[in-house]
Amino acid sequence: MADSTEHSSKMNREEFAGYLRRLADEFEKEGDIDVPVGNKSVRLHPPDSVKRDIEVVERSSILRGSKEAIGLDVKWKKSKKSGTSKESNDADEAPDEERSGTDGDGAAAGE
Repeated sequence: MADSTEHSSKMNREEFAGYLRRLADEFEKEGDIDVPVGNKSVRLHPPDSVKRDIEVVERSSILRGSKEAIGLDVKWKKSKKSGTSKESNDADEAPDEERSGTDGDGAAAGE
């Protein structure tokens, strides 16, 4: 069973930078992390090492205009033994992920 929590919102660049800093602060500390998602917080259990994928998209369309986006995935596997996490070598099997980025309208994705 997979649980998923999603939230989308628009924010200015300063607010988005603050959101990323808060997320970075959570990853720098030892143990569990609290990921802000909308009006709540989700507790995750990352290991010392995680897999990171980043995607940058630049699209130009005559009818729809230009659009740019950043997608960031951070993934890991939870250990079956202790309930703690361990690094995933196969990111597609990772149950936990955090997605941050902006869509072309400046809205934060996966927040």
